[in-house]
Amino acid sequence: MSELSDLILCELKATPNQKAKDLAKKLDVDKKSINHTLYSVLFDKVKQNEDYSWCLTEIKKKGVPQDMDNSINTQLNENFAFDSLQSIRNRLLDLTGRNRLLNFKHGRSGFIRVIDEMPDQLAENILESHKFTFIPIDEPLRDELIGQGYIVIDDNGQEVKIKADPSAKEWAKVKGFNTSYELPLSTKSKDSKHNDTNIQSLLYPRELEAQLRNIRTKANTAIEETGANILYLAFGFLEWFEDENSSVTRQAPLYLIPVKIDRAALNKELGTYTYTIEYTGEDIISNLSLREKLKHDFHLDLPELSEDILPEAYLEKVEKQFSRHKPEWKVKRFSTLSMFDFGKLLMYLDLDPSRWPQGASNIQNHSILQKFFAKQGVDEGNGSNTSFGEEYLIDKLDEVHNQYPLIDDADSSQHSALVDAIQGKDLVIEGPPGSGKSQTITNLIAAAIAQGKKVLFVAEKMAALQVVKSRLSRAGLGDFCLELHSHKTQKKQVYENIAKRINNQDDYRYPSSIDIDIQMYEEKKEALTRYANLINSTWKNTGRTIHQIFSTATRYREEYTNISIEDIKPDHINGQSFDEISSRRTTDELKKYADVFEEVKKQYGSDAELAEHPWFGVYNKSIQLFDCDEICKLLTAWDNAIAAVEGAVTPFNEQLRSDVVSDISSLKQVLSDSDKIPKLKGTEHLQTLSLMSSQKENELTEYINDYKATSKLLGEMEELFEPVILNEEETFERFTKSNNNLREQCKSVELTLTNIFQQLQLLKTLRDISLSLSDDLRILTEQESSLTELLSPSYNGFIECKQFFEHINALDVTLISRRHELFDNELLDQHLANLEELLPKIKPLHQSLEQHFNLENLPSVNELKEIDSILKNAGFFCWFSSEWRAAKSKLLMYAKGLKPKVKKLAPLIASLTSYREMIDELNKEPAYQTLLQHEFKGIDTPIAELISLRSWYKDVRASYGVGFGKRVSFANSLFSIEGDLYKGLKHLAATKSLAEFEQFSQLFPQLERVFSHQLFTDKNTNLSADIGISSFVDELEGDIKTIQSLSNKDFTLNQLASSIEQVLTLFRAEGELHKNDISRELFDEHTHLSTRNDSSSQLIKIESTLELSKAINVLESEPLREYLLNNVSSEALSTITSNLKKISDAFNGYQKTLQEFTDRVELDESAWFKGTNSNFKLLQERNHKAISQPRWLSTWVDFIRIRSSLSDKGLENLLRYTETGALDLENIEQIYVYSVFDILAREIINENQELAYFSGADQNAIRKQFREYDNKLKTLQQQKIAYQVAQGFNNTLSGVSSGKVSSYTEMGLINNEVNKKTRHAPIRQLVRRASKSLVALKPCFMMGPHSVAQYLAPGQLEFDLVVMDEASQIKPQDALGTIARGKQLVVVGDPKQLPPTSFFDKAVDNDDEDTTAIEQSESILDVSFPMFNARRLRWHYRSRHESLIAFSNQEFYDSNLVVFPSPSSKSDEFGIKFTHVKSGRFVNQHNIEEAKVIAEAVRNHLLHRPHESLGVVAMSSKQREQIERCVEELSKDDPQFRDALADNANTDEALFLKNLENVQGDERDVIYISCTYGPQEAGAAQMPQRFGPINSAAGGRRLNVLFTRSKKRMHVFSSMTEGHIVASETSSPGVQALKSFLSFAQTGKLQQQKHTGKQPDSDFEIAVMNALKLEGFTCVPQVGVAGYFIDLAVQDPGQPGRYLMGVECDGATYHSAKSARDRDRLRQSVLEGLGWNIKRIWSTDWFKNPQAQLKPIIEALHQLKTEVPEHAEIESEVEEIENVVEHESQVLHELDKFIQTDDLLEVKLQKFAEEVIPTNDEVPLASRLLRPAMIAALCEFKPISKSEFLEVIPPYLRSATSTAHGKYLEQVLNIIAEDEEETKD
Repeated sequence: MSELSDLILCELKATPNQKAKDLAKKLDVDKKSINHTLYSVLFDKVKQNEDYSWCLTEIKKKGVPQDMDNSINTQLNENFAFDSLQSIRNRLLDLTGRNRLLNFKHGRSGFIRVIDEMPDQLAENILESHKFTFIPIDEPLRDELIGQGYIVIDDNGQEVKIKADPSAKEWAKVKGFNTSYELPLSTKSKDSKHNDTNIQSLLYPRELEAQLRNIRTKANTAIEETGANILYLAFGFLEWFEDENSSVTRQAPLYLIPVKIDRAALNKELGTYTYTIEYTGEDIISNLSLREKLKHDFHLDLPELSEDILPEAYLEKVEKQFSRHKPEWKVKRFSTLSMFDFGKLLMYLDLDPSRWPQGASNIQNHSILQKFFAKQGVDEGNGSNTSFGEEYLIDKLDEVHNQYPLIDDADSSQHSALVDAIQGKDLVIEGPPGSGKSQTITNLIAAAIAQGKKVLFVAEKMAALQVVKSRLSRAGLGDFCLELHSHKTQKKQVYENIAKRINNQDDYRYPSSIDIDIQMYEEKKEALTRYANLINSTWKNTGRTIHQIFSTATRYREEYTNISIEDIKPDHINGQSFDEISSRRTTDELKKYADVFEEVKKQYGSDAELAEHPWFGVYNKSIQLFDCDEICKLLTAWDNAIAAVEGAVTPFNEQLRSDVVSDISSLKQVLSDSDKIPKLKGTEHLQTLSLMSSQKENELTEYINDYKATSKLLGEMEELFEPVILNEEETFERFTKSNNNLREQCKSVELTLTNIFQQLQLLKTLRDISLSLSDDLRILTEQESSLTELLSPSYNGFIECKQFFEHINALDVTLISRRHELFDNELLDQHLANLEELLPKIKPLHQSLEQHFNLENLPSVNELKEIDSILKNAGFFCWFSSEWRAAKSKLLMYAKGLKPKVKKLAPLIASLTSYREMIDELNKEPAYQTLLQHEFKGIDTPIAELISLRSWYKDVRASYGVGFGKRVSFANSLFSIEGDLYKGLKHLAATKSLAEFEQFSQLFPQLERVFSHQLFTDKNTNLSADIGISSFVDELEGDIKTIQSLSNKDFTLNQLASSIEQVLTLFRAEGELHKNDISRELFDEHTHLSTRNDSSSQLIKIESTLELSKAINVLESEPLREYLLNNVSSEALSTITSNLKKISDAFNGYQKTLQEFTDRVELDESAWFKGTNSNFKLLQERNHKAISQPRWLSTWVDFIRIRSSLSDKGLENLLRYTETGALDLENIEQIYVYSVFDILAREIINENQELAYFSGADQNAIRKQFREYDNKLKTLQQQKIAYQVAQGFNNTLSGVSSGKVSSYTEMGLINNEVNKKTRHAPIRQLVRRASKSLVALKPCFMMGPHSVAQYLAPGQLEFDLVVMDEASQIKPQDALGTIARGKQLVVVGDPKQLPPTSFFDKAVDNDDEDTTAIEQSESILDVSFPMFNARRLRWHYRSRHESLIAFSNQEFYDSNLVVFPSPSSKSDEFGIKFTHVKSGRFVNQHNIEEAKVIAEAVRNHLLHRPHESLGVVAMSSKQREQIERCVEELSKDDPQFRDALADNANTDEALFLKNLENVQGDERDVIYISCTYGPQEAGAAQMPQRFGPINSAAGGRRLNVLFTRSKKRMHVFSSMTEGHIVASETSSPGVQALKSFLSFAQTGKLQQQKHTGKQPDSDFEIAVMNALKLEGFTCVPQVGVAGYFIDLAVQDPGQPGRYLMGVECDGATYHSAKSARDRDRLRQSVLEGLGWNIKRIWSTDWFKNPQAQLKPIIEALHQLKTEVPEHAEIESEVEEIENVVEHESQVLHELDKFIQTDDLLEVKLQKFAEEVIPTNDEVPLASRLLRPAMIAALCEFKPISKSEFLEVIPPYLRSATSTAHGKYLEQVLNIIAEDEEETKD
């Protein structure tokens, strides 16, 4: 604590309640220091009383603000560091001379002073939204200057300056202007002189343009950066002094109108742009800083600024206020346009705890602020926040569509952040450049307001708010947002938006299909996810995914197309047995096998086959060297046995007279026949054997089978039918005909003959009934001739007649005579119903009352009620009441009887009244009488009978209709038929006809279902004629009798037809049997089989002969068969049997010795016998070969041991193929892998039905549908949320809407204001008086920190969620007031981007270790990061070329961002371009050469590439201003460029020119970067190592922002190269980053960058690459930079820097996505948005048919590819810019002879004039550019740019100069610029 602090405390302790001025006198210190110490140092130890005196605070607790001392019963938060809060607040308070609102200095720039205007008139016109133009003082002309004596003309016509050029103010006096800055007094009547829309300044045109351009730039920057308009037109300044002893005047503006400034048209005469100002519509507020200053330091109040007050009245109030207390203070009637910032002071006041409600709502008790200002931190168990949260598996979240809906695209990192926020977590979202912060915030706001939450969205930068608002508006949610960003709060616009919200209330509809669409979306998502998981799941124990297995199997299958996998596949391989370890072991053994195999081959010749080895076939691995002799003996014994067999077969061969047996195969064949030698039975016909062939055997066998089958069929038919059918053809035909008739006449073939007979009986009954009914019909038509045509004796006629008789019978006989046309009226229905309800109520009353009253003449209802009331209320003395007596008399008047009693009648009055009411109701309806006529009889109306009659009429009409139809005649007849006839017909119907009709109606449909006769198909067939039903009965009866008499079974018609077909089959079979001559051909003429005769003996002979023939023919030995067929006898068969016995014995010895040898050596007989064909002689030679090489046996066994191990593992087939030479030994490992993976792939297909049935086309269709549903759901969610939020209208409050308008609140106020055209209530009042309704209508407030403090009173509104964007640029002190208004906080920003701007901030340093973290934090993002959960948005969307983000991703984000590659690896349109401005020089804080080049580049871009948005960023504000001036000058000289600029200004992404500090949040297609810094001499190798803010600690963060603004192309313009920058380990991160970036921009290479060029990631990629290579296409695998790599990219042969297509599979990359949306929509959507043509190959399809997948891809590639260009391409933008740079360099080079000298500038210019500007060009000396007067001016003012030349060179010199010399001006200015730099050096 300072000494002054101690002195003040001692003084106040001794004498409390002293004012600051008293303390200053006592301590001999100026009052300013006293106030500073009291307010800033001792704020927690002293307090200020109401009379502005000071005393020590009574609260003995550290850190309690004095403002809370006066609150009553306030419980202080012990753990809240109030001193830290006050320290934060103090950063917002500036009551020093640096504050322009307290001490405005009319210096050289930054303002425009107004002259000769009336304040009230000007202010009133501005407030009425008129535009005003600032006008300059016209520059003096040459003749005017001569006339005023400023210059004279010498004899040579040259100007000679007599005195200094006049300033604008001086010249204005000459021109007669009132140059006083004190504005004239306003008059009541409007002065015509001041009634225009111009504002006069005291500046020349160029001066005015420069000042206004500067003001416009700064004002617009303030709006963009902070959202606050700081441009005001001030009226009146208070001229005041710090204290009584001070002589230094200070000026503070008093009446400030917020305005906006725009650049208007170019004044072509002056060559300058005009500028206009216009009222913004914001609330007018007083000078708050001055108010606080006056209150704190002088205890004075600044007068309030009422809503309608004008400047004159306010200035008068101020002057009166201070004239008594401060007579030395004056009010100056100045008017100035300049920048004034109120925001900080508003936020300072906002953070005063005493302004907040006490208790829980006080700022000290806010949950988040308690964390920030906690004296003692609390461990919440969350651990330190050192990393970002793991992204959620979005697809597994419950209720994701309802809880976390999306209205805009969101990748998994964005959606995860949304989930955390909606779950109520305080959250930090790190949003690296281009990662979709705005769309994340958009989704978050939508999801929050959908849950009924109130959201406060805050950002300082206007762009951040606008992009979110724009997204919400596109989603249909813009109406629910209230924009209160400071410069957006034009009252009219705010009220119009509120009115629009109210008017649109009924337009919101709930999307009825959303639930169905969600279900369909989920189904598609589940299908896609299920497949992705399945194809990338590990198959059993293999350690490989299904995708890998399919890819590997397919790759090798395509490489080894000549190998049949079935021949080599290993045994016992499956997913359970195969694993990585066993695979590795097997491949190692295969390598060992190959090595040993090579050694073995060398022993018997490298060209020989393995089978040629003498011991090939021996597989006993345990044989040792000393076993060789034993094995040779066994082999010799086997060899001897072969010789014995050879001797035994000789007699057998001799008997058959052929070498039948010569090898083991034929020997086994003969021996296999030894048990098959046949024996003779004696019945055989042996001569036939020689005729037998296999064909004849088959024919004979078939002949016997046919005979037996025919005999069996004959027996079956004899059981079913009478013999006559089978024997007589005529009878069979008659039988068949009857059957056909029945099938035609019957509808079902499943009817039995008995069923048909029964139906026949019913048919007869139908016939009889039809004839009877025909008679009744005739009787009816004779009586009613009108019905003759309608009633015929047919089915239809009978049905009509039946209905007619039913209607006749339905009418009661008593009502027949009462039929009348009145009942044929629909109007009756309602009235009859009324009568039906009324009459039953009247009649009982009538019967009970008529005994007591004369009901014919009753009084009215009212009279009865009056009588009843009087009698009921009568008392004990009723007789004395005349009223009672009159009532009694009237009642008795209507009574019956001689002496009726009142007591008996009185209780009946109520009933009588009801009766009278109902009688009145009955009588008052005239329709009763009108409609019912004679039938209406009052209460005696027979209502039941009338209803019955009406019902009958309705039924008749329902049946027959009304009008002129044919069937109407039935109704007319029923209504008009005579009574007697009606009764007769009714009798006929009841006694006979109806019963018969009913029977007919039942029988007819029943028989119709059975028979298909005409009488059933044509319902109009005459049923009374003989040709009708009677003839049908007779025919049917005849057919059924025929069939029953000849059948032995009750057939169904189907069975009968089948049996008749069998009879026909029998007849055909007997005919075929008779024609077959095979038996007569092989035996004799008498040998034949017949079914009608006994053929048993002949059958035995044929069968025995056939059996013998077959027995011989089954013998395997062909020679033996031939011998027996030609020589069969008992003797021959006996000899053969004997020889075969001997051979068998010898062969047993052979087998025994072979088995002994085989067992000993584990012989593979097929291998040993190979090449011998089992021939006895060759086999003996084979054995002798081995016997002769006994020592080779041990070598062979060594080989077998290795081979055996592999064979045991199932590789026998592979080894055999290799050993036979079918496979190359060097490929054995790959072929093994191929075989294994093919087996595994097939196993997968067999065991997994989903993959077996998988179709890529179906999967693509599902993906397409998924994408459609996902996009559709965004729209539906937008509609759903809009509907849900719109229901908040019900939460509005009606409020006060009567009385004084000033008392209106809530909707009363809102409705009143939105219907007004002008003079709306201030926005702050609106928010204060209608806050609840306002937030119900618009639950999302969009504001800046300044506007929060300006419009939201402390504690007035509490939001559920506060979202802060671009938080790295929001200081803690700016954010606290916003945070205090919300329950939950989501902070969005990037700590790697720009920190808060510190320019003009009050410096308050605090290095005390006892401070809170918030005091030491640079931004609110820094404060929040360690305290809250954190999420990083990882997908980068902005850059359309990976190089644009590559540097920042590696340098600042550890390559953690997901960056999608561009399809153009090398392109003029995409990526980073570098232009070295060799002539550039960094002089006077700017680089004019770079500025010129960039201005030219801007012009070329807007003229030739207007479709690409453009932004220009300079490293400093000075350079930005220089570029702006260069662009402006070019536009003045180039109308086409000027028009292009105007057109561009109206686009969504207009051209911007910004400096490094304010470009965050912006993006454009193309960004030009002016590196600004460079050598001080063109081409110098060294330069000063000064880089402005880049040298600071946050320099790298600034560069990160700078390098990430472009979407398509970033063009770096630099006068320095990477080599110019000297960076070491101690250099700042910014300088190091700048050096690295320049290196990257120049070379395109990043250190340690993993880029395109990785090795293929899978066998799939290798296979596709190989296949496409054959088609002439080069593929690059794994294309990408970071986070995402395309599996394969196919290069364009005609443009190698361009990729034609990306080919992707469904492997690990596909599966790695966190959600189906990421995997199946967003990734591809982003890539296609970048220009990729993406084709996906599904590995299941790839395995099944790779060529089918490649064919469409190859066809597409041939269509997409471009041919190599034959002609020169159009000049690119890079080349255009290089030409500009080259031109600039050439210009300077040509000037070297004038620049590189030690001459004075004047001499250099004279030399240039002499040597370059021709003297014979006919330009007079007085008009030449470099005439003496001009050279003198140039040397005096030294302009280095055209704009400076126009600003500083007197106009009389400029105007006199010939336009022909204008082309030399640029060279002259370059000479001056170089000379200025040399002078400095």
